Amino acid sequence: MKFMVTWRIHEDKRVEVLENWASLTPEQRREMAEGVTYIGRWHDMASLTGVLIVETSDAAALFRYLGQWNPALDIEVSPVLDDEESALVSGQIVADLGA
Repeated sequence: MKFMVTWRIHEDKRVEVLENWASLTPEQRREMAEGVTYIGRWHDMASLTGVLIVETSDAAALFRYLGQWNPALDIEVSPVLDDEESALVSGQIVADLGA
């Protein structure tokens, strides 16, 4: 299952988080917990918020990984579908509604 993770850096942690993030290599920035696959990450540098998309069948592994960032970030997690998956589910919903 794919998950969308959104975050906002705590105001009092902004410099610390930015310094930490800037010091990581590209490989380190893509590291996830075992069983969690990195798909992509996007950043809004003006608001210091962002979005991470990952895939995993182990939600506990994802939450353990995110727990490392909880002291500095407000985090929300939502399951999401890609275009093909959402098209399939849309057809199923329409069928269920008898439309």
